[in-house]
Amino acid sequence: MSEIAIVAGTVYGTAQFVAEELAQSLVDAGHAATFFENAELDTVTDSCDTLIVCSSTTGSGDIPDNLAGFHNALKDGASLSNLRFAVVALGDSSYLDSYCGAGHTLHAALEDCGAEPLAAPLEIDANEVDTPEDVALLWVEELLNP
Repeated sequence: MSEIAIVAGTVYGTAQFVAEELAQSLVDAGHAATFFENAELDTVTDSCDTLIVCSSTTGSGDIPDNLAGFHNALKDGASLSNLRFAVVALGDSSYLDSYCGAGHTLHAALEDCGAEPLAAPLEIDANEVDTPEDVALLWVEELLNP
C-alpha cells in the first residue's frame, strides 16, 4: 500500500479544501494518506512514496506563497527518483496565458527532480466546475486504482 502525502498551494482556500477532501476520502477508502498544511519538501517526501499536489494559480501563473518554499526546494535539485506524483491544478481559464500555471510549474519541477508522474496535471477550471473536490476525487481514485 502506498503512503500518500498531499500538499496544497492556496490563496483563497479552495486548493486546501480540495487537498483536505482528497486526504479524507483516501483514508476512508483504506489508503494511508496525510495532508501537510505546512509543506516542507524533506518532511513531506520522507513520509511517502506518492505525492499529490493541489495548487491554485496566482498572479501571472505564479505559485501561491504558502507553497513557494516547497517549490524553491524542488528547484534546488532535490532527488526524488523514488517518488510518484500527481498534480491537481486549479485555475481560471479567463486568464489565458497563466491558466493553471502553478500546477504546470510544480509538475515540471517534480519531473526535473526525477519523480515519476502518474498522469499529466488535472486542470480544473473555476469557470466550469462548482465542486472541484468532486472532480479531483474521481481523478485520483482512477489514478490509484486503475
